[in-house]
Amino acid sequence: MQAFYINLAHRPDRRASMEAQFSRLGIRAQRVEAIRPADLSNSDRAQYLADGLYHKLLPTELCCNLSHLAAIDSFLATNQPFAAFFEDDAVLSGRLSTLLAAIDARGLPCDVIRLETFGSRAQFSVRPVSHLEGYGLHSMHGWIWGSAAYVMSRAAAIKFRDSPAIRQIVIDRALFRRFPDSVPSISCLQLMPALAIQEDRLTGARRTGSDLEGERQQASASRKQQRPPFAHRLRRFWDNEIGVALPATIDRLRGHSAKQTIPFVSD
Repeated sequence: MQAFYINLAHRPDRRASMEAQFSRLGIRAQRVEAIRPADLSNSDRAQYLADGLYHKLLPTELCCNLSHLAAIDSFLATNQPFAAFFEDDAVLSGRLSTLLAAIDARGLPCDVIRLETFGSRAQFSVRPVSHLEGYGLHSMHGWIWGSAAYVMSRAAAIKFRDSPAIRQIVIDRALFRRFPDSVPSISCLQLMPALAIQEDRLTGARRTGSDLEGERQQASASRKQQRPPFAHRLRRFWDNEIGVALPATIDRLRGHSAKQTIPFVSD
């Protein structure tokens, strides 16, 4: 299976780390240059970053989304039925190449398999809804964070590319959450145990050198001083509490899902 990994030009250290991992695992990988805020067009800035938008992305968030889209476009330029996608801070399990080979041989039971764990509690189905090469595949409920490692089918990549969600909302919300404005008709399952984890999540060290995290911290401090319009607050309550939290709570109370931390298997 072809892999694609997203890497900023000013992070050759991460490029070296990813290429060393791919070499060790025997995975064919293609680097995709990450998009920077300086690369954004005036049209993109006006359409997705303007003040007053309900879905207003930070410049680095939009760049992250567009970088994933560039990786998906690279996949669609091939004739392959599946591809694996990684961000350049992912730590990969020694078992990953065997799983990817199994997907090549047997196909996917869904559109997208999330390979990573975020290292914190999240809500998943109690029982696997499918299996693959001895791993359980579980449905995801509520808030799921992290898009550093996943496998996607060709049909899903086309839907993802053509959906406006990729340019309007953060990548993990577009992929993995049950939102009305997420990518439509895509089935996503979580691999258990996980075969990838972001480096800072594995080591517990504070993330350094992350443009995205730095901008989010600045934006969070700014938002505390600004009150969103009432219409936005009402819609956000409906989207978050009614659209996501309530169904997740009902699933949990009915015993269909539970909060847990997915373990990462290194080898």
